[in-house]
Amino acid sequence: MAQYGDPEGTFSSIKTAAEPGDVTAYRTTPQFAVSVGKFAVMSLCTFGFYEPLALVYFLLHIGYRLPDPLWLISLLSFIPLLVVQRSVNELNRAVAPEAPRNASYSGLNVVGIVLGGLMLLLAILGTLLPPPGAQLPVPVST
Repeated sequence: MAQYGDPEGTFSSIKTAAEPGDVTAYRTTPQFAVSVGKFAVMSLCTFGFYEPLALVYFLLHIGYRLPDPLWLISLLSFIPLLVVQRSVNELNRAVAPEAPRNASYSGLNVVGIVLGGLMLLLAILGTLLPPPGAQLPVPVST
């Protein structure tokens, strides 16, 4: 039976391909790592909280296929990721408290917010307003 894996047996080819600066940056950059055993135990003991969290993300994300105006719930697909980001931020605060925080908005961020916000507003208005030329129901008096 053939075995598949690293031809050198230790993945040393990957280690030697990295530049010394890359290795230093990797060691100083906070990483979110968890052992496979811990992941399995935590998944079981939290009754699958991690898996339903991913499921919620994907369900919200594919919500764009829903009819008007229900597709708007797909805009909330970032909410499950907030749980993950909060954990990463806490880890970074504990491991590298001196590391810079990405909390300010750059000029390009502001441009994206303004343009994207206008597009979002137009999409919401376009979804909620009747199409042009649509006949509104006329109340019938008896």
